Amino acid sequence: MTGAHRITVQSMLDELAPGERRELKRTIEPTGSEGRFWDIAMDGRVAEGSLEWINKQYPSQDSREDPFVRMSDIEQPRLVAREDVSPIGDVYRLLNRIFFLAAPLVDCIRSLDPNAVEVRECISQGNRHAFYLVLITRRLDAIDVARTDLVLHNKRVLPDRDVYGKRVYYPRGLVLRDDVPTDVHCFSDVHSASIFFSTDLVACARAKRLVLFSARHPTGLGSFPESQSGQCAWPLGSGSRCARPE
Repeated sequence: MTGAHRITVQSMLDELAPGERRELKRTIEPTGSEGRFWDIAMDGRVAEGSLEWINKQYPSQDSREDPFVRMSDIEQPRLVAREDVSPIGDVYRLLNRIFFLAAPLVDCIRSLDPNAVEVRECISQGNRHAFYLVLITRRLDAIDVARTDLVLHNKRVLPDRDVYGKRVYYPRGLVLRDDVPTDVHCFSDVHSASIFFSTDLVACARAKRLVLFSARHPTGLGSFPESQSGQCAWPLGSGSRCARPE
């Protein structure tokens, strides 16, 4: 099947009538070893407590937003760390594609896939290293529909008006297609809040001994293999700390 005729999530969404809901079962069972990408998890609760954004202003995530706010338009973010609330992690999701990421992780992204993100360095107080405000700009419709259970819904979003919004749910995890270009290491799924890092990018992040960072297989069938060198990779929300090398 050529790319021009490939069935994608978007092509199926385009066929939905207003109010229509479809449940599609996968025809090929995943094994948990598919692909080279990992779903990046983080403890969102920590972001609300331990890392305070003093002059909060978000860049736009959608080109249709009015007014459209560029990353360069916002005031340089000022952060205050509060370890009395919870341990300071290295990955904080703010909105679907907007994060605070620790400088070592941003270095990994810049070295492998600089075109995947827009970044703005923050002014940090009380943090052990610098943070960046990061917008994941690359968005792909890369779901393998044959290996993924899907629920598609063209849902009425206003009860008293004929206004609908199309939604996609992955009730049992997902599998990504194997045709994502090899020079892509970071992207977000067009239809969900999932962010994916390549095996190489996760390995780079693990080498930095990040805190409150977790990489799970998109199918939900496993986590990124533990390093043999004793590097720590704490599960989501564990609150554990690693000793960062000097």
